[in-house]
Amino acid sequence: MPKLLLCLFLTAALVGPRLFGKEFELNAPNKDAKPVNQLIISGNACGPAALLSSFRLADPKWQELAQAIPGKNDRSRLSYLIRNYGMRPSNYLGRPRWNEQAGINLLDLTDIANELKNNKRLPELEWQVLLQKQNESGEKLIKRCHTQFVRSLKKGLPPVIGLQRLTNRPVAGTPAWVTVHGHFVVITGLPRKLDKETTWMPFQYADPWGAQTKMGIVKFDQQNGFPALVAEMPYSKFGTHKLKKGEESIVILASGIGVF
Repeated sequence: MPKLLLCLFLTAALVGPRLFGKEFELNAPNKDAKPVNQLIISGNACGPAALLSSFRLADPKWQELAQAIPGKNDRSRLSYLIRNYGMRPSNYLGRPRWNEQAGINLLDLTDIANELKNNKRLPELEWQVLLQKQNESGEKLIKRCHTQFVRSLKKGLPPVIGLQRLTNRPVAGTPAWVTVHGHFVVITGLPRKLDKETTWMPFQYADPWGAQTKMGIVKFDQQNGFPALVAEMPYSKFGTHKLKKGEESIVILASGIGVF
C-alpha cells in the first residue's frame, strides 16, 4: 500500500469510522446493535462473544437466535452459551470445546453456531481457512477473502473472522513463525467491490475485547517470509502480553465463519 494512502487511513481511523462510510457500501444489517463484551466473562471468551455479536448484528432471522439465549443481560447470556454449548466435548480435541486457558477453536465454534440454529430453516454455517493456496496469487487470495465475506453479509450474517498474532521465535534452534495468541472478531463493514489487481482491503469490525467497533486493513504480504493476509489493526493489542521482551509480531487473518 502506498505510504500516503496508509497515512490517510491511519488518520481516518484515529478520527473515526464515519470517514470511511462512503467506501463501505456493505454493512451489517443491524449495524447499530451493541456487540458483546468478552471481558464480562473471560479474556479467552472472544469466540462465543463474537458469535453472539454476529447474530445480534445480523438480519431479523439470525437475531432470533441471539434473542433465544436465556439470560437477563449479556453476562448471563454469554455464560449460558459457554456452559451449555462450550463445555460439550469437542469433536476434534480430547477436552471440552472451550476452556479459560485456550478459548475455542474454529471448528468447535462453527459447530456451536450450527447447533444454535435449533432446526430453524437457516443456512448452514461454514468455516474457511484463508491461507494462501498453491499457485494462488496475493490478488486472488484477497479477492477470495472479500468474496466470501461479502456473500455472508449479503445473506444477512456478518462473518466471524479468526486472527492470529505471530512472532518469529527460534524453535529447536531454527527461526520460525509461531502463533502466540488467537482472537475472533466480527466483520461489520466492507466495500462492495475491490479494485482490479488490488492486494489490500479496508474493513470495519466489532471487537469483543471491550465491545467496540473499529477499523482495519488487511493486505497480502510476503515480505516477512510468511505469505499471508496481514491485518493492520491500530487499536487491537490482543496477544501482545504473550510476547517476550524485544519481540515484534504480525497479525494475520487466518480463517472465517459465515454463510459462504
